[in-house]
Amino acid sequence: MRKMISLALLAASGQVHAEEFADVGRVISSEPIYVIEQRPSRHCWTEYETVTSAPTREKSVGGAIIGGIAGGILGHQVGGGGGRNVATAVGAATGAVVGDRMDNSGADAPRTSSQPVERCETQYQETRVQSGYRVTYQFQNRTFTTTLPSDPGASVPLRITVQAGNPPPPPAPLPESDGYSRGHPRRYR
Repeated sequence: MRKMISLALLAASGQVHAEEFADVGRVISSEPIYVIEQRPSRHCWTEYETVTSAPTREKSVGGAIIGGIAGGILGHQVGGGGGRNVATAVGAATGAVVGDRMDNSGADAPRTSSQPVERCETQYQETRVQSGYRVTYQFQNRTFTTTLPSDPGASVPLRITVQAGNPPPPPAPLPESDGYSRGHPRRYR
C-alpha cells in the first residue's frame, strides 16, 4: 500500500522513477576498429661546416730586427773601404725585409677550420593502431551495435535503466572489468 502511495505521489509531483538492473546480451559479431596515427620521430646527424676566422696573431717586428742585424753584418763583410758603409746599409735593409716576411708569413691569412654541426628533422610515420571493437549484440530479440574498448567475448554485460512513461533506450554495455583485448574479429551464432 505504501509503495502504491509513493508511486502515486511521484507521478503527481512530476518526478520520474527509474530502476536499474543488469542483464546480458548475446554478441553476434565483434570486429576490431583501426585508426591511422601519425607518430613523430626525430632523426639527427652531424655535418661538418667550414668556418673562416680572422687572423689571430698581430704582426711582429722581431723578424725585421733580426734580419736587419744579420743583413748588416753580412753587408759589412762584403764591402771594402767607403763602400763598406753602403754595403752594410743595403744588407741591413734587405735583411730587415726578408726577416719581416719570414716572421710574419701567414699572419694576415684568415684561418679556416672544420666544425661539427648537429642537424635534426622530425619525420612522421603512419602507424595502424587498434582503437576498439564494433560489437553487434542481441537483447530481447532486438539488435544493437556499440563500440567497446576490448572484445567482450560471446556475451556483453548490460546495464538496463527502466523509466516510467518514456520509450526504453538501448541497453548500455557495462565497462569491461578484466581489461583484456583479444585482438581478433569474432562471429558468434
